[in-house]
Amino acid sequence: MDHLDWMDAADILEELALLRRKLTPGARVLFRSAVKKPPHVALFEQLGFRLEQHVRPTYIRGQPAPPLLDRVNMYASSWVATLRSKAD
Repeated sequence: MDHLDWMDAADILEELALLRRKLTPGARVLFRSAVKKPPHVALFEQLGFRLEQHVRPTYIRGQPAPPLLDRVNMYASSWVATLRSKAD
């Protein structure tokens, strides 16, 4: 879902709401961004997603590379958002 960097907030909310309707609690969404702290992280949270490691990206350029990093190095950060259950 790296296209989110190019969308405005209203369009991102609309897309995430449609996606959320098709997901079950515990489903995960991977998204990458050209920036280290994308503003749409808050939009995921607003729609009931939990960002892995308390809103920390899975990788930020300049840190030691994890074993499964995309070596193309096009993105500043990668994120995993998990859909919360109603009990969370």
